[in-house]
Amino acid sequence: MRAHLEVVSSGGCGGEAELTARVARRSSRIRFVEPGPGVRRARAELRAAGNELFAATLSLWTDEGRELVRRVRPARCPDALEALSLVLLVSLDPDAELGEPTGATPAAEPEGATATEAAPSPSPSAGAARPVASAKPEPSREPADRDARERESEPEASGTGARYRPFAGAFGSVRGGPAPGWMPGFGVFAGVLGPGFPSEFAARLSASRHRRSGFRVEQGAAEFELDAVRLELCPVGLRLGAAFFHACLDGELGELEAAGSGLPDSRAAGRPWRALGVSGWGGLRPWPVLELSLAGGLEHPLVRDRFEFNPEVFHEVGPVGGWLSLGVGLSIP
Repeated sequence: MRAHLEVVSSGGCGGEAELTARVARRSSRIRFVEPGPGVRRARAELRAAGNELFAATLSLWTDEGRELVRRVRPARCPDALEALSLVLLVSLDPDAELGEPTGATPAAEPEGATATEAAPSPSPSAGAARPVASAKPEPSREPADRDARERESEPEASGTGARYRPFAGAFGSVRGGPAPGWMPGFGVFAGVLGPGFPSEFAARLSASRHRRSGFRVEQGAAEFELDAVRLELCPVGLRLGAAFFHACLDGELGELEAAGSGLPDSRAAGRPWRALGVSGWGGLRPWPVLELSLAGGLEHPLVRDRFEFNPEVFHEVGPVGGWLSLGVGLSIP
């Protein structure tokens, strides 16, 4: 059985090397490799739960792309790692031995000890020898220990389908194309993450406002403002530990407004804004609930207006524009 394991640990409890080593000690049929066709995906999370306890979660993806979630009750770090390794064994290799790892060295017997004790010789004063009770072998505790470990790693809740994680946040950005120069702005966003290729799918909806004044024109000045809503669909997403990246297609709707000042016939004009483009969105998730992201993209305006003064053309929206943003967000793990 080939599998790709990703381990996310907070609080300094174990890691990928330690968890894979625990699995390898009990099963030689499980091999951990890089993601690829025919490779099962697994993701283990260890989160500090207070009082030196850690809550463990294991996500497994079936060949059909469904995510199955196993949760382990909070325990100390070694016990949480042991429980996760047992869940991995049961899920990936049902025939694996769940007892103590093979190859353990048995305890040495005392020198001179024999399998049976010799009965003591009868004492002359006792008249008759007393029978010696035969020692009964102590029953093996392995089955009981195995049952206890299985109960400990028993999932509290199992996901029967794909799991989706909502997120939301805010960003600051700059963009060029709608105005004669770069316009600073800000906005908010909300979206959802889910299983996809090769790691996850994302969809994000954002609303932003960009504005800049002071564009000089003859004896006056011009001001541009863009209010827009953008939808990003990201079918390709890669997650490697705390880092992630998404490749997206996006569409945008809004209004571009330009206003002049300093001239006798200065006035304001608002025009609809529509654009299609491609974008990239990546960053870090240092904690499961926190996301730091950097995004950027190129877009093609579907409406290319011209703005003029007296009656010279002051600015014409170009065929290609671009934008960059830096954001922070929160998600539900």
